[in-house]
Amino acid sequence: KLAFCEIHQAETTIVSNGIQKGYLMQIDFDSLETRIVQMKNELLDIINGKSNSYYHDFALKICNEIGSRKASTPMALMARFEVLRPVDYLQEVLVPETTLRLIFQDKGGLELELARKIMED
Repeated sequence: KLAFCEIHQAETTIVSNGIQKGYLMQIDFDSLETRIVQMKNELLDIINGKSNSYYHDFALKICNEIGSRKASTPMALMARFEVLRPVDYLQEVLVPETTLRLIFQDKGGLELELARKIMED
């Protein structure tokens, strides 16, 4: 029963909201790996500090404020769950940056800040 309710909510609310906002109706998973591999240099620039990253800056801010050990504790992660969900650097920075760039491509090159707002939505 619960699964049916979740599917029904997705069909009636979540999907219709996405359609209204112009989100993709289908994802081409076959091309996803190639698209991500093409982002390698951009992601390496983030890792090497040659490119700005909201998520990198946010992760560093948290580590500087409370220390790297505390930043990875369950309580600290829950406290920042709404803004930054993943646990380690790969997930905290590279996964959202990759997602951001996929949205950027799919929406025809809108600003990364707007892509981030879409992602948060």
